[in-house]
Amino acid sequence: RLPAPPPRERGEGGDEARERSGGLPLADIPAGLFASQKTALNGVAAQPQRTDYDMPIKYVFLILLVLVLSIGIFLYFYQQKLGTHGSFDIASVGTILAVIFGFFFVTVSARIVGIVGSSSSPVSGMTLTALMATALIFVLFGWTDSVSKILAMCVGSIICIAVCMSGDISQDLKTSYLVGATPYKIQIAEFIGVLAPAVAIAWVLLLLNETYGLGPGKKLEAPQATLLSMVLNGVIQGNLPWILIIVGIFIGLTVELLGIASLPFAIGLYLPFKLSAPLIIGGFVAWLVNYLTKTAEKEDTSERGVLFGSGLVAGDALVGIVIALLASVTIKAGSLAELMNLRGQIPDSTIEHLLGFGIFIVLSIILVLVAKSGSKGMPARPEMSGGVPQ
Repeated sequence: RLPAPPPRERGEGGDEARERSGGLPLADIPAGLFASQKTALNGVAAQPQRTDYDMPIKYVFLILLVLVLSIGIFLYFYQQKLGTHGSFDIASVGTILAVIFGFFFVTVSARIVGIVGSSSSPVSGMTLTALMATALIFVLFGWTDSVSKILAMCVGSIICIAVCMSGDISQDLKTSYLVGATPYKIQIAEFIGVLAPAVAIAWVLLLLNETYGLGPGKKLEAPQATLLSMVLNGVIQGNLPWILIIVGIFIGLTVELLGIASLPFAIGLYLPFKLSAPLIIGGFVAWLVNYLTKTAEKEDTSERGVLFGSGLVAGDALVGIVIALLASVTIKAGSLAELMNLRGQIPDSTIEHLLGFGIFIVLSIILVLVAKSGSKGMPARPEMSGGVPQ
């Protein structure tokens, strides 16, 4: 085994990478790689530290090869599942598109999340772009039947998952660097963290679909998925209202020129009011906390508010799954949810409306109090010396 190159500082995450690059052009990266390998061959490298060990690159390429083959096999045999003869051509093109789009979009997403944060991950935009590009290419090949639409949606789903995971993994690697974790152990844990939830997430989606229903007119309307399906059908069938899309682009540019973030503005346009109203209230709470906080304390206050709000989101999702599970278990007298009087419908009485609104106001007040509370109990940020956490 060749001696390892000198210990290097790992700045996973776009902001750390930006510091390390120092603004150098991308063309200097290969030169640095060759210099590093030359040092290793000359055998003058220092003994590598524990934090210098990554997963061997040959294993990474092997897993990547298995993943690509798995995508192709899935797209081929899924056509037979849909009741049609499997086409090697469409499976191959879909796999190639998934790899190409995944390579570029994952890189961009990981960098944006590293620089700005997870809230700025362009998941929806990249998924929509990949879906439209895939649909256009399928149209060029003459694949416009219903099976082709589903396969195009599968490619878009793969890109969506890859983009979401890239932001999460970049944050995990940066955090592990800050706490001094061993890289290859974290990388192995990332693979486990992908495989284990895959089964659980698929089961949860099936449970929600069978219990409540997903899509327009159902209890779970899934507005983003509905929008993507409309775009896909419009591209493949050739009736996509391009004029409206162009008008929307110019509206977004105008909103940005006015100093207003176009993303929340656009979300407010297409989301149902019952979903966008809590976002408005949450924005008001954030503004109120920011207004009542001194400038020197705003960053810590924002972090506490985000942590508490994240817990509310995760708790809501978990409780919803538990209720769906209870509603799916039926006995002679009805479902367990009905026996426990867990309402699965929109409240239809004034008392229920007032009760729900009161609970929402209480949670908002608690959010303000938690965000405004002192920094006691908050972990201190690690001090950096030469890019290494102390």
